[in-house]
Amino acid sequence: MGEQRMNKSALEMTVSDFEKHIKSLTEVLVQEVKDQPHQATKKEFDEETFKSIFSGLDKKWDKEESIFGKDLLKALGVGGVDDNTPGYMGSIPGGGLLQSSLGDFLTSVINRWPGLYEFAPGILEVEKEVIQWLCQVMGFKTGAGGIFTSGGSMANFNSIYVSRIKKLGDDFSHGTIYISDQAHYSFIKSVKMAGIAPNKVRKVKTLANCTMSPQHLKDLVEEDIQKGLRPFLVATTAGTTQTGAIDPLKDIAEVCQEYDCWFHVDAAWGGSYRLTKRGKLLMKGIENADSITIDPHKAFWTPWGCGAFLVADPRDLYQAFSVKADYLPFEEGAELTLNPANISGELSRNARGLQLWLPIKLCGAEAFTKALNEKLDLAYQAFDSISKMDGLSLIHPPALGIVSFSFDIEGASEAYCNKLTEDLLDRINQDDRIYLTGTTVKGKFLVRIAPMHFRTHKKHVDYVLDLVDKHRREILREIGYSWYLHRNLYSMTKLGLLSS
Repeated sequence: MGEQRMNKSALEMTVSDFEKHIKSLTEVLVQEVKDQPHQATKKEFDEETFKSIFSGLDKKWDKEESIFGKDLLKALGVGGVDDNTPGYMGSIPGGGLLQSSLGDFLTSVINRWPGLYEFAPGILEVEKEVIQWLCQVMGFKTGAGGIFTSGGSMANFNSIYVSRIKKLGDDFSHGTIYISDQAHYSFIKSVKMAGIAPNKVRKVKTLANCTMSPQHLKDLVEEDIQKGLRPFLVATTAGTTQTGAIDPLKDIAEVCQEYDCWFHVDAAWGGSYRLTKRGKLLMKGIENADSITIDPHKAFWTPWGCGAFLVADPRDLYQAFSVKADYLPFEEGAELTLNPANISGELSRNARGLQLWLPIKLCGAEAFTKALNEKLDLAYQAFDSISKMDGLSLIHPPALGIVSFSFDIEGASEAYCNKLTEDLLDRINQDDRIYLTGTTVKGKFLVRIAPMHFRTHKKHVDYVLDLVDKHRREILREIGYSWYLHRNLYSMTKLGLLSS
């Protein structure tokens, strides 16, 4: 009779069915892995393909073959931007290490609740080991800890909520927060979530290199103190989304210490570069932070949904989040990092630690260091090449992995140059193997090249730079180079508009 199904629910999959689906899924995923490095970065949405599988939940799958065939994968992957390809250099990629995906699959099949140690000791020991490793990379002292989150946005929210509890207690109406004008948008969203009035947020000016001004920060803090307000949090950035800038962490740490402010560093993607000598030098002072945001799903390249919030003292997390419940077995004095339900806002959560533990264990930390050094070299290569292209200007040298540039035509208005830069971006992105993005910084529209995916190498950056140069020349010819007509033929020859 085959497997006994008497008294079993239809939801209880048989071992033979599980094996059939696993075999089918493995076959299509292996082919996907083979194809992925060569796939287009941008894909058109094929509604017919999508509806062939996702035609509604009112119809049960009744075909003989496994649903996990190539059609399902094709339907899930139709349309949109694929940031798993080497040509995706538009912003910080979402990882996709295959080693990590195996960890996701394993923990999903095991399906243990990783909220308290009693329920999933093995999984939580792995999470603790990874959290402690991340703390060491950031330079935290022994005793530091933290929690995994869904990503940087929730980690940044934790910085606001935990610091509010630590510094202000129950009465927080007079508290003020300080972020730079280049900070991630999640801070404003998190302020609302934490119940803090938006008018209690101060935007600190940035310098020419897009980093927070310590002097302006100090001026704002002193102004608020004179008004009877209580400055309690300064949120800095180590790797801004727009340009990769790193705030002067050491100087800002001194301001925070002087005025008793919580010192947070959003190092969601930049923090990974602490594995490199250059990154350690650039982020000097991060070890003095009270808390740090770090996203393994960014520059540690795990799948989406793996972030972390690190703290110098895990007791601050317990103070902010611990709530007693008779139905939850938690003993006073139990190790906090091994009991995330008591030091985070999540009770129901998925296990995230294996996503980073597996690639470190299989490849070694040195593999990440080597890859990150390569990404720094690629960014410097892009900067050097673009700096030699007349008509373009760079906002500042790349601190980490992002190069931002725009048209800069002598005598032309900023609005006109912005229009040309937008045109340049559109032309580059017509090549479906490449995807770049734009951003506006201090009124100037910029194109960003972020060669940060683990599959992105020199040949891919060379290809992008060739596209930039090609379309730059096209645009300059099309506008008749009217802003440079006063220049002599030598200048035009130098720009490549005339042969020498």
